[in-house]
Amino acid sequence: MEYKLYCLEFLTGVHFGSKNLDSTEITFHADTLFAALFQEALKMEKQKEFLNAVSEGRIVLSDAFPYIGKNYYIPKPMISVRVDDDEKQGNSRQKKMFKNLKYIPVNTVEAFINGTFPEEHMEDMQYLGTNGMKVSVGIRGMEEPQPYRVSTYHFTDGSGLYIIAGMESEKDQECLDELFESLQYTGLGGKKSSGMGRFKCRVCDIPREIKEQLTKKASMHLLLSTALPEDEELEDILKGATYSLLKRSGFIDSQTYAAQQMRKSDIYVFSAGSCFVNTFKGKVIEERNGGTHPIFRYAKAFFHGGIKMGQKLKTYQIQLTVKGPVFIGDGNQIQKKEYVFLNRNTIGVVDAVKLYFLAQKLHIQNDLERFMVEDTREDLKHWSIRNHVSLTDLKRCMKYTENVGDRSEEKGRLQIMTCVTDPYGNPYIPGSSLKGMLRTILLSKDIDQDQIKYKRDQSQIRSELSTGRKNRKILNRNIGIIEKKAFCTLKHTDKEDVEFDNMSGIIVGDSEPLSREDIVLCQKWEQHVDGSYKTLNLLRECIKPGTVIKSSLTIDETECNLKIEDILDAVKLFYEQYYQMFQSKFPRCDRGKPNTVFLGGGSGFVSKTVVYPMFGEKEGIEITKDIFDRTGVPQNHKHYKDTRMRVSPHILKCTRYQGKEYMMGQCEIDIS
Repeated sequence: MEYKLYCLEFLTGVHFGSKNLDSTEITFHADTLFAALFQEALKMEKQKEFLNAVSEGRIVLSDAFPYIGKNYYIPKPMISVRVDDDEKQGNSRQKKMFKNLKYIPVNTVEAFINGTFPEEHMEDMQYLGTNGMKVSVGIRGMEEPQPYRVSTYHFTDGSGLYIIAGMESEKDQECLDELFESLQYTGLGGKKSSGMGRFKCRVCDIPREIKEQLTKKASMHLLLSTALPEDEELEDILKGATYSLLKRSGFIDSQTYAAQQMRKSDIYVFSAGSCFVNTFKGKVIEERNGGTHPIFRYAKAFFHGGIKMGQKLKTYQIQLTVKGPVFIGDGNQIQKKEYVFLNRNTIGVVDAVKLYFLAQKLHIQNDLERFMVEDTREDLKHWSIRNHVSLTDLKRCMKYTENVGDRSEEKGRLQIMTCVTDPYGNPYIPGSSLKGMLRTILLSKDIDQDQIKYKRDQSQIRSELSTGRKNRKILNRNIGIIEKKAFCTLKHTDKEDVEFDNMSGIIVGDSEPLSREDIVLCQKWEQHVDGSYKTLNLLRECIKPGTVIKSSLTIDETECNLKIEDILDAVKLFYEQYYQMFQSKFPRCDRGKPNTVFLGGGSGFVSKTVVYPMFGEKEGIEITKDIFDRTGVPQNHKHYKDTRMRVSPHILKCTRYQGKEYMMGQCEIDIS
């Protein structure tokens, strides 16, 4: 197969791939490109020729990736990378930059795998282009023109996007060249009718470093396109794979398909950057869904060949069944000027742009601006009442609505904390949260099995607590030392003995995306040891009970000697200790199953620390009480009473949903 680069130099701003007009991506996927090329093929009556070439694998297409000058970028491989430099290993700034890295130069792949990725390339994407905003006016189907804003991205001179295309014959290349020639005048992405997405296309010979990597043999293969294998291939393909799933949907771009515009069905595909031991060809999916003609969706695989790994990987599926609402926060809050109770059990989160245009229509935009800018006690509901804005009009301005669980009316300001979402607004569980949960559980087991190993650490914590000095980091610092003792092992190399954290051999992927329908707003409840409770004016966007969360867990057996049986045994031990030393002291909570875990925010101190496994129940109460005192927990929390109550903390973090009380973050875990 011959390969060519199709380099796109955009002449206008672009809008790619976001569900919302007020945000945009910088690239697009192979299925988007195929759909656009197929539309051009229809115009030229070459649809059968193009479709056959793609279906038979004679033409293959990658996602679109950035180029800056002569530097070509590919997705960061989804593999575990070890940084040998101790200074860099402990540099939190560099860790954050590395985590946020999405694309790497093609010529740095080997350095990336070896943990020597050049720091100067960490922020290359800032030179690719800039974000902007375009104001347009909608007139179709409206009584009056309605302005709206569209987020745009403008590439800098000498920058743009490129696609790698593979073709088996000159005839296939001629077909593809003609389609790209036509497409550059139509444009790519959203709002093409208003002139966005126009580009010049250059067909280039593929650079040597890319060509070599496409053809070389290796133990791991990097996916360069969104792709989906045949069902019967999945079991073999997932062996040793580290991947991310991407939900693909969108509207059908055809005026003859149906009387009104219809959406494509949702499908989940492997995203570019996923890594596989076993490759696959992928497929073109045919759908009809009641339309007048079939539509075709591209899910063919395009692989980068060369990632050599010394890993021995085993991949499993983690399944969490939510028993008590799970909250993974993104650090943000919905402010009182951003939401309104549509009824007692439903809130609506307002779209600021829609609200502004409504205010313009009602000639109250100046008052809205003052309301948004000035520090006032007024909330959105009272502002709308004062300005005679009807509830019907207000509902049209909602970004989304959410169900509220059992809520007790309290005086004072109501806070609403938001959950983490993916770029498409779908809730999910980050792999880091799942791995952090497992790390605490495994540490607890190691402490239980070898108490003598941690005697010095116990003495150090006691000593620091006895000084009486306030220190918010007293526990975190010591836990860091304890974790190193538990998880770091010496491996002999030709050069020297090197310390490895065997937890780095555990790779936990982000969960499959969830739906907004899986979210419920839950109020913070505190159950006291005497059975009484207190409610607080805090609502959290939680994953509701009954939801099933799925993620992948990959163990590199060359770095980590843990087995699945070890993890599940640790889970049982951790929950047994949690129940006996803490939960059993609260009369209104039933005992969970042995595979119970606690995930996310609001699940409480005991579920996230190893104080009780390390010190036992009796001393653990005293140590926990002293930690609260030394870390500056307010006196009105009354932790000085913990010793008398024979439990610390003397509050269990709960909430209510559909008339039943739940412990926050409670889940049941299965690994298969």
